[in-house]
Amino acid sequence: MLHAHSFVALRQIDIDAAMRKTTTAIATSLTRRVGGHAAKNVTSVAAPTIAASPSLSPRPHSQPCVPPAHVHSSQPRFYSPSPITSSPAPSTTPHWTSFHKPLTLQPILPHTPRPVPAHIPRPDYARPDFQTDPRRSQFQLRGIEVKNSDQIRRMRRACALASYIRSFAGRCVQVGRSTDEIDRLVHDEVIRLHAYPSPLGYANFPKSLCSSVNQAVAHGIPDARKLEEGDILNIDVSVYVDGMHGDCSGMFVAGQTDILARDLIGTTRTCLDGAISLCGPGVPFSAIGAFIQPLALKHGYSVVSSFCGHGIGATFHMPPLVYHVRNDVNDRMQPGMTFTIEPMLNEGAPEIRILEDGWTYVTVDGGRSAQFEETLLITEDGCEILTKHRDEDYA
Repeated sequence: MLHAHSFVALRQIDIDAAMRKTTTAIATSLTRRVGGHAAKNVTSVAAPTIAASPSLSPRPHSQPCVPPAHVHSSQPRFYSPSPITSSPAPSTTPHWTSFHKPLTLQPILPHTPRPVPAHIPRPDYARPDFQTDPRRSQFQLRGIEVKNSDQIRRMRRACALASYIRSFAGRCVQVGRSTDEIDRLVHDEVIRLHAYPSPLGYANFPKSLCSSVNQAVAHGIPDARKLEEGDILNIDVSVYVDGMHGDCSGMFVAGQTDILARDLIGTTRTCLDGAISLCGPGVPFSAIGAFIQPLALKHGYSVVSSFCGHGIGATFHMPPLVYHVRNDVNDRMQPGMTFTIEPMLNEGAPEIRILEDGWTYVTVDGGRSAQFEETLLITEDGCEILTKHRDEDYA
């Protein structure tokens, strides 16, 4: 049953103490994570080849926060098929980045959506008779949904599948392969498993995943540019199955990359893991941003404030908005709530701008960006990461 809530606190907790404890534990392991295990995992996931196979602004995955003045919005539109090069723009924030490689996109036009068999159930926005812009319709929802046992069962299925697809996408990443080819492989795998790729057709988004390379922050459209040695990229995948959406993203590396990129990736993962460890009944959603932003700044990174995590279920994006920076939101977590946490950290300034394709957001100064995303379920005694899977379930 769906219902709204008045957000009565279930219990009082010492958030500051919990954050201090978590910060100490995570900071202690950061050097080991970046220099060893975590960095190794990132590159090893990205390198192998396979035999067969990101606030609500215009984005298939992340929820938009209240749009700040520095984010320019535009409606998706067709544009010249010639390569697009993102040149750094002046920043008002004094952050430093040593990365100065231009981002060149090679769009494939016209955008022709990949086919989805008629027997696969689709979300409402992907149906021919759907007339409402889904980026507006979700704002008509009121309150944060608390899911019943059947909804939770179906969310577990959708999120486990999304987790598998994220892993599958990572195995597709290799030097010389385009993100459009990765999109094709991922699309075919989602269809093989009788699911619908949630990004496809969301507000006319033309692909089945988002791929954001180097200084691209979010919503990158897979294109014909071939990945180069050392490129880092976020792959954001979502699937719709059994009437529910599952949503997650990960960072991957083409070949081997430099220590600064590995540190950015490791710190971003650490920020997400620490925020997840705080979640449970009665915890204010504001604790997430209160943990992530100071830790990111401590390690020399900025946090993008223009995008948020979001509630998720039968509707792709729904309340709550989950901010990754300090905020004064009073809503508290309750058992049965499902939502994403998906911080975006930049090497340089936190400001972003949108390219002329109407979707791709990039850093203003050309610094690289990293993001991880998981979908969570609040339980009676803590939280459960729903976006986990076993490979053997999808053989």
